Amino acid sequence: MSDVFFFSPWRGETRYTDVFIQGSGGWESRQLRINLSYNFGRNTNNRPRTRETGIESEIERID
Repeated sequence: MSDVFFFSPWRGETRYTDVFIQGSGGWESRQLRINLSYNFGRNTNNRPRTRETGIESEIERID
């Protein structure tokens, strides 16, 4: 939840010689958010395959 107590409204006033302006406003800032995460698919951790390079097979052949 955010801004539960509605602290975001604003107010202002201006005085210039004989002109007086007052203003106020705000926006709806109170929010409630719900997040849900779900993993689809298998739950197993598949490790990457270990692959042999050509050099490794050549070293084995020479030994």
